[in-house]
Amino acid sequence: MGHKKLFSATGLLLLAVLTLVLVGVFNGVGKAIRIDLTQSKLYTVAEGSKTILESLEKPIDLYLFFSQEQTRDIPALRLYAQRVEDLLNEYELLSGGNVKVHRVNPEPFSEDEDRAAEFGLQAVPISAGGDELYFGLAGENETGDQEVIEFFHPDKEQFLEYELSQLIYRLANPELPVIGIMSNLSIQGGFDMASRQPTPPWMILQQIEASYEVKTVSTTAESIDKDIDILLLIHPKEMMAETQYAVDQFVMRGGKVMLFVDPLAEMDQEGASMMMGGGDVNRGSSLETLMAAWGVEMLPGMVLGDAKNALRVNTGNYGRPEPHVGMLGFRAESFAADSIITDQLETLNVGMAGILKSIEGSQTQFIPLLQSSDFSMPLEEEKFQFLTDPKTLLDGFDPTGEQYVIAAQVTGVVSSAFPDGPPSAEEPIDAADNESDQPSEPALESAGSAVNDEAAEDQDQAAEADAHLATSQGPINIIVVADTDILTDRMWVRVQDFFGRRIAVPMANNSDFLANSLDVLSGSSELITVRSRGDFARPFTLVQELQREAEDRFQRKERELQQSLADTEQKLAELQAAPDDGQSMLTLSPEQEQAILDFEKEKLQIRKDLREVRHQLDKDIDALGTKLKVINIAGVPFALTLVAILFSWRRKRSVIT
Repeated sequence: MGHKKLFSATGLLLLAVLTLVLVGVFNGVGKAIRIDLTQSKLYTVAEGSKTILESLEKPIDLYLFFSQEQTRDIPALRLYAQRVEDLLNEYELLSGGNVKVHRVNPEPFSEDEDRAAEFGLQAVPISAGGDELYFGLAGENETGDQEVIEFFHPDKEQFLEYELSQLIYRLANPELPVIGIMSNLSIQGGFDMASRQPTPPWMILQQIEASYEVKTVSTTAESIDKDIDILLLIHPKEMMAETQYAVDQFVMRGGKVMLFVDPLAEMDQEGASMMMGGGDVNRGSSLETLMAAWGVEMLPGMVLGDAKNALRVNTGNYGRPEPHVGMLGFRAESFAADSIITDQLETLNVGMAGILKSIEGSQTQFIPLLQSSDFSMPLEEEKFQFLTDPKTLLDGFDPTGEQYVIAAQVTGVVSSAFPDGPPSAEEPIDAADNESDQPSEPALESAGSAVNDEAAEDQDQAAEADAHLATSQGPINIIVVADTDILTDRMWVRVQDFFGRRIAVPMANNSDFLANSLDVLSGSSELITVRSRGDFARPFTLVQELQREAEDRFQRKERELQQSLADTEQKLAELQAAPDDGQSMLTLSPEQEQAILDFEKEKLQIRKDLREVRHQLDKDIDALGTKLKVINIAGVPFALTLVAILFSWRRKRSVIT
């Protein structure tokens, strides 16, 4: 017995010593050591971040500004600051010493506060007395290039790693790719004719400008600047042949294009104005000539309808949100599983999208990136022109069982869409300018001077650069999306005002899809695995399925009620139309009275059925909720208790033996 007590005391002493050692190890070696049990691995550094950090060749200094004293009464912000610091510690370790983190407490009226202001960090007021706090990051490389995160907004914590990795990537690669934006929509801001107020730039543009140098390209341009790496072509509506030729030659010489076409662009204010004025409605865009040369087409006049991925929208009648088969929210099963563009995405929202197809016999490779469910069908564009009630789209909705493509990547060697050269011209577009700027060939021959020889060489080089290319100089790389609404704010982001600044809080991965596509086209893919690490919402998919099934039954019953009502009213009208016995129209015949009674009974029964459907839906959802509560409240503690009992039993058994 004494030996057992001595054994127990010795074991407890060893356990205590081991505990102290482990606590010391954890405190001394790294506070960031942890087990990441989140589904999206929010607290594990992504492979893209590791690649960026491990490939650094020159040092980068990071200055974390955080006001310690001003945040003593803001525990949530202090916890987030610790999260930021922990992640920066990991970055410092992974960089092999090339990233140095400096922690700065910018006290009021100090040199550190002046330095934070010089970097351009945002001071946030926290009291009426004028107290301000700083919580941002400034980075600087050895050549003096600077990048800043003005303020770490807690609502954007799920994008923390991306923002940090992007900042370091930009300091390591200060030369940004150039994006040319050619758009018939007011993506860069405009004027709302309905409210007579200026509209701000779309938030998607802010996301692009964070990673690229952006240039505006005129929708009537006859050439594309050679310093543009990627052309972002949005809603090319009735594009002139000369501009199409400029895009064609841009692609032929190796330029990358991301094209957004749309059968019905909601943000097309010109088309909307025509509709309001009673003119011909044209809110669609396409690029048939160029797309045909690239081996892809969009079904003309057709909008994709998808019952499974339909978003619920408010109809304005103070009722329940109704499913809209043209407003779609896609999740992982709709994305290309083997594409780096869509690999990390979780949800994409589109509105009145078109349908893309590969042209039969095309030599290009057509790679779908986003597809509908098999509960889909093409719908005529006219159904959406004056749509007020999305339920009417379900009338005659008969899914084909086919999956339709909304976005695709196109690669391969192609021929020019203009095999005979520039349209409507026998000479190159800039021939007249070249003739006026350069000396003539006879003059060059007669002069025989070094100056004229150099001018002739420059002329030959310019002519070679402007020469018509009948075939692409290599495989083209183009991404086509049959929707422009995917870029609009309302489809993917909630915009908040944060002390005069517009803060984007995403609710879908639309901007990530665009950024991933541009990264792939520009040849930079490290940031793709970092972007959008966290989910925006964890929907109860089983609950949504129950709702969808119940609403299908609800809608069938509703249509039956409406049909019954129409049939009964028609019967009443026939009975009252021409009474043969000369009785007054105010007197109901027995047939009329019986028809009314039958109708009332039928109406009451169908309403009872509708209530039963709704009741059963709520009952199924409540039952599911109860199961989840039981699992969370009782199941997990029971499992832990069982593990403890088994562990204790095994321990006692080992002591006895």
